[in-house]
Amino acid sequence: MKTAIYKTIICIFAFLIISGYAAGQQVVNLSTIYGLYTPSSFPGYGATHPAAAGTFSGMATRGGSQGTAIPAGSVTVIAVLVPEIPWTSEPFTVPAGWELLPGSTPTNLAFVNSVPWADGGDDFMVEIPVRAVAARSSTASSAGMQINLFDDNFTETDFSDNNRASSVTVADNSLPVSLGDFTANREGNTVKLDWYTTLEENSAYFEVQHSRDAQNWQKLGQVTSHRDSKERNNYSYTHTMPASGINYYRLKMVDLDLSYTYSDIKSVRMNGVAAETVKVYPNPVTSGLLTIETAGGVPVKQVEILNGAGVRLYTVPAGKGAVTTLPVEHYPAGVYTTRLLYEDGSVSAHRVIVAK
Repeated sequence: MKTAIYKTIICIFAFLIISGYAAGQQVVNLSTIYGLYTPSSFPGYGATHPAAAGTFSGMATRGGSQGTAIPAGSVTVIAVLVPEIPWTSEPFTVPAGWELLPGSTPTNLAFVNSVPWADGGDDFMVEIPVRAVAARSSTASSAGMQINLFDDNFTETDFSDNNRASSVTVADNSLPVSLGDFTANREGNTVKLDWYTTLEENSAYFEVQHSRDAQNWQKLGQVTSHRDSKERNNYSYTHTMPASGINYYRLKMVDLDLSYTYSDIKSVRMNGVAAETVKVYPNPVTSGLLTIETAGGVPVKQVEILNGAGVRLYTVPAGKGAVTTLPVEHYPAGVYTTRLLYEDGSVSAHRVIVAK
């Protein structure tokens, strides 16, 4: 009889432990409602692709415990992003009452509750800026949200909603051209743009665009491409009336089906570094050293020599005292460009003739 009673007591005690009540634990229900990308299928990738940017949205909730708050620092919510579409590192709004943990990475962003999380309190909701950086054909559900509880005074009886997965793809967009070096150089009162391609497939044309703030762009002109080519092709365009101040330039590379992508942005300053403040001599230069002197204005960071095709032949840090010397005796006769890169990111260029 006593044995039967003891067995009954043990069974009840075990049940209480499993259910969480025997240890004084309070039952809560933590759930991830969604964790998904917008769009769910990116049409391309890369910093210059017009539709590579998007968002990753996540939501988590809690319930149970009749209003008892889960202490601060006891709950983590993790946004798991795929390597092909990571967080851009741009600022975003962290939900009130939560903190982004310092160890977070572009593909794993962990949040912890910085204040007690009460039953019926605000849900966790976040929108993270993302950008596709590589193609992704797999639809495997490797992105989503996770929620975890770290407090011995609380327990969960249902873990089915602690992980929420979603799928996403990124199209493998083929660029119309393989763009080589794209440069923008000041030449007197004009700006000379030079670029080259090493591969062109179904390429239609280059649209040269200009901006004063690197945000609002206008078309300057259009340069026809070679359509299909596996050889190096050189292109150029001259902006005859640049604005005073900093001018920004980019190329819109358009394919035959009107798909397009953008080049990097280049800038040229048209004031503050007046032409007369830069002296390049002797010009023509026949042997020995070419001397470049600058006076006033923005400090020069680096000086380069480019050949007629726009290829960099020599790079040197700017000399002390605003004087830089460049060896030119080993260059064949021809027209070259000395390019000055200033500390503020602006550029100026000056033609030099090497005579033998």
